[in-house]
Amino acid sequence: MDGYDQGIGDGTSLTSAKAAVLRLLPKDTVTTAFWVSRDSLGNVCALWNVKSKTLGGWLGDKKTGDKSGVVGIELNTITKSGSQNYSPRNVNDAVVDIAPNHKGINC
Repeated sequence: MDGYDQGIGDGTSLTSAKAAVLRLLPKDTVTTAFWVSRDSLGNVCALWNVKSKTLGGWLGDKKTGDKSGVVGIELNTITKSGSQNYSPRNVNDAVVDIAPNHKGINC
């Protein structure tokens, strides 16, 4: 994976968690997709794609090959046991990847 994991404090609302992630991305970043996903183990996460012309310039070289500037973000609520049980009232983790999320992928 090429990206980073961003810890967000317990009890953070979805709106505040998105704002925290966007503060670390270029100002021209906009949402292109958002949905909630459940995997076969019952883990739940929110999957979010954002796009930025600036990111396209940064990521558009031959190594990464994404001139569109779309990145995928997984928003999680990590429980004390380590499982993912997404709650829009308690988003405490964001995984930002240089590849976009696609419908049908799991947490």
